[in-house]
This record gives sequence, structure tokens and C-alpha cells, in this order.
Amino acid sequence: MISELFDVSVDYLVKDSMEEDFSGDMYSMGNTRLEEKMDELSRYVKGYQYTSKRHIKGIPLVSIRLGRRLGKESVAKGIIAIGNIAIGVVSLGAVSIGVFSFGALAFGIIALGAMAAGLLAFGAMAVGVIAIGTAAAGLYAGGVTALGKEVAVGVAASGKTAIGETAVGHHCLVWNNGLDAEQIRQFLDRTNPHLWEPLRKFFIFLGQHIK
Repeated sequence: MISELFDVSVDYLVKDSMEEDFSGDMYSMGNTRLEEKMDELSRYVKGYQYTSKRHIKGIPLVSIRLGRRLGKESVAKGIIAIGNIAIGVVSLGAVSIGVFSFGALAFGIIALGAMAAGLLAFGAMAVGVIAIGTAAAGLYAGGVTALGKEVAVGVAASGKTAIGETAVGHHCLVWNNGLDAEQIRQFLDRTNPHLWEPLRKFFIFLGQHIK
């Protein structure tokens, strides 16, 4: 027998065999786990990408580019674009550019974001023809601090026509102990008779609720 030939017990031979098998299994499991972790890390860095098969005039209907790295691969371009940087008719991203734009930094005809710029802009900081935000600047502006070339309504308002607790301009309506809708309507009719009706209604509402 092999045990007699090498002057060892059968138990000793079996033990070594089992240890080798166990060691090999552990090595294999370790490699598998390492590969899984590397795959997870790769997916985390690369993020998620999707481009719809359907195109309109050569532009993808939907483009999604989400990832940890910035670069060309993180720019989504499509009719509907979602990504770190998104460019499209409807765009959603950290930086968003489009007709309808939504993001931390948004540029568009209609823009909504922490910082927004556009024809119609809504944001903590908003700049546009019509700007509405905590700090707003535009042709027409409404917010806590409003700077409007034509009309500004806010706690602190500055413009040709200004309505606010603190109002600076050619025509001013100061919020002392409150303003009612009729006061604001008459003031705007007198100073801006051709003001767009939806905007007039918004400014009347905002003027009543400055505080």
C-alpha cells in the first residue's frame, strides 16, 4: 500500500488530499468574487447607455448617457436626451440644453433648474425674458429678489415697474401692510396696459403673497 511504502498513515494521505481540494476550491471562489467585483466596478464607472433604434431625421428618439466620467461618452443627444450632459428637444441632465430643459444647470426655451436660463426660466437663480426664481433677472421677473427691465415683482424688486416690499423703479407699488388683487390690477393696467394676460395674473397673485 502507498501508506506502507512511504511509512505514513492512511489518515495522513486523505487529510492532505482534502486540504489540497479545499485550498483549490477557496482559490476558485476568490477568483470568482474578484471578477464579480471588477464587473460591478466597471459598470459603475461606465454607467448606463442606451440609444433607441428609432431615429427622426438621423437623430435618436431617445438617448441616455449616465456615468461617473465626463467626456463625449457622457453626452446624450436625442429628441429625448437624458445624461450627465443632455442635448435635445426634451433634455434632462446635470447640464441640460434643449427646447424643454430640466437640470441642475438648464438652458432652453423653457428651462427649469437650480440655475436656469431661457425664454421662460424657472430656478433658484433664473435669467430669461420671463424669469421666475429666488433670484430672478429678465425682461419680466418675479421672485424673492427680482430685477426686471419692464416689470419686477418680489420682496426686493427693481424695474421700470416694480411691486415689492422694497421697490425701486419709475413706477412703484410698495407692499406696506399688504396689497389686494384690485390694487395690483389697477396699477398694472395703468403702467403696462398691454401686458400678456397670463403674466398679469401671475404678477397679481405674486404681489398679493410677497410675504
